[in-house]
Amino acid sequence: MRIVSLLMMFCAAASAQMPDKFTNLQFFPKDISRQELMGIMRTFSFSVGVRCTSCHEAKPDGSTDFATDSKDMKKTARLMLQMVQNLNHDYIGKLAGSPRVECATCHYGLSNPQSL
Repeated sequence: MRIVSLLMMFCAAASAQMPDKFTNLQFFPKDISRQELMGIMRTFSFSVGVRCTSCHEAKPDGSTDFATDSKDMKKTARLMLQMVQNLNHDYIGKLAGSPRVECATCHYGLSNPQSL
């Protein structure tokens, strides 16, 4: 029960900070809905075992600057998104009945994936 409460607090806090309109979207469509982007970001967070401020800049007032590109982790995340998209489209996607590659495919909830 405690974990559920913490998860709800985390989701509510992140949702409250996320702006209604987005700037500096470089990978996702410019017209993506707030709800869809929030779901994708939550999936990243759980798949890679990080919090929002791992990629996004925390401001002194406690809010988060989602648009800035000051963190290398955000730049790396964009490259990895492109890599996953290419793997699914150009390689794995050509195989009949194949699964899709996702962040968790390699990360298993760890920010630095380990060899199996």
